[in-house]
Amino acid sequence: MIIGSGLIASCLKDERDAVFYAAGVSNSACRDEVEFQRDWSRLNENLDRPGQFVYFSTCSTADSDYVRHKHRCERLLHERGKFLICRLPIVSGRTTNPHTLLNFLNSRIARSEKFDLYPEARRNVIDTDEIATIVGWLLRTGAHNETINVAAPFDFSMVEIVGEFERLHKKWARTVDHFGAADKPIDTKRIQRAPVKWGDDYLRSAIEKRYA
Repeated sequence: MIIGSGLIASCLKDERDAVFYAAGVSNSACRDEVEFQRDWSRLNENLDRPGQFVYFSTCSTADSDYVRHKHRCERLLHERGKFLICRLPIVSGRTTNPHTLLNFLNSRIARSEKFDLYPEARRNVIDTDEIATIVGWLLRTGAHNETINVAAPFDFSMVEIVGEFERLHKKWARTVDHFGAADKPIDTKRIQRAPVKWGDDYLRSAIEKRYA
């Protein structure tokens, strides 16, 4: 069973004896407690469904309302048991959600609109095709009661990501640069044997697939 209708839900395939909770707050910058409570209630309403409960969380370690909400939901899954928590980084896929990082960059650069940029920041990007492959592999290989980072084995600087959209639109981004510490890489050892081929041009391929 698949609960949800957004970006993650659309890439999943029904698996026997598994409940995929791919719903939730779609804007990681959200600070509206009503939205978090709505998601919390919906999650609780579905916890009694039979089967392994697959919950999609975040790899982010930011001190934000969104991340705290995700971690609160994770603790609920630990209490339930028979779960698999898949933490995701930046996701590339076909969605009209304007709040995703990639959609934000694409629209700002396409319209030559100015935006803030942290050049030293790094982001891990994974396409929904790889998410579906890895999650399916985890279930088939018996992943159980685990919290796993489902992410690419490398990350990219924000300059690299912006550069791919600049190349795509054949125009320079209009940015206001800020500076801060670089982010720590995401540990993906748990999924290193997953049947996914990560090419050197992965970022470019992912962006071209969804935005070209």
